[in-house]
Amino acid sequence: MIKKFFEIMSAHPSSLNSHELKIQALAGFATMLIMGFMLAFLVFNLKRPYLSLPIFLITFSVGFFTSLSILLWKYFEKNFNMTSTINPNKPSFEAELITFLFPGFGMFIGCCIFGFFLNNIIGFGLGMVFFYPILFIFFRRKTCFNEKSTIIPNKKNAVLGYPIRQYVMLGWVYGFCLIGFGFWCLSFFLYNNTPPLIVCLVLIIFSFILVSLLLSPDLMNKILPFEIREEKGFYLYSFLSIMLSVSLLCIFTILWEIFFPL
Repeated sequence: MIKKFFEIMSAHPSSLNSHELKIQALAGFATMLIMGFMLAFLVFNLKRPYLSLPIFLITFSVGFFTSLSILLWKYFEKNFNMTSTINPNKPSFEAELITFLFPGFGMFIGCCIFGFFLNNIIGFGLGMVFFYPILFIFFRRKTCFNEKSTIIPNKKNAVLGYPIRQYVMLGWVYGFCLIGFGFWCLSFFLYNNTPPLIVCLVLIIFSFILVSLLLSPDLMNKILPFEIREEKGFYLYSFLSIMLSVSLLCIFTILWEIFFPL
């Protein structure tokens, strides 16, 4: 019975029946609650009691929406393409995206709650760092992030395509370097009246545009001299795009120190 339980907990929702989905959802939510209590207790003992409740609420939010996505899996199977067209025994790109969408929204809500206790702008900005890349990829699932990207004409070997998991993680890196800095700038303005508001808004708009472009590998594939859908091309694109994001963060920080010293 214990072995069966762990098999259910480690299985992808697409391979479970309705009863097993309920077990996975409820047990997963209980696990997140326990983890939240443990983290809150740890933070409290580290002399940061004001962080205990926000951290617990973040884990509660992520756990709740993750469990909700599992409970709704049969609904998703009826309304989305959840099975791979290449290998029917595997979940599709769209199914993998769904597994990120709900926890990502939970993280967004949790970060906003975190911001309510500490700093509203920073909380909202941190939430966007996690949720915006997932949301953008979700809206581009029909035109870019799908299994058609794994097919290249005259290419016999299977290719990587535009895989969901890897681009979500890349999006978090881009978001932290660009979107995160933009909202930190706005927060600094609200508390210190510097830099000018227009600078903060332009920086935030620029960061969202650049993150969107970097998360459009089909567009970049038309510009760059290598094939991003292949494994080597993907790793090269990942390296270059991360270096660009980190370099811009460094440049923004240096300009900040020059024009708006503390």
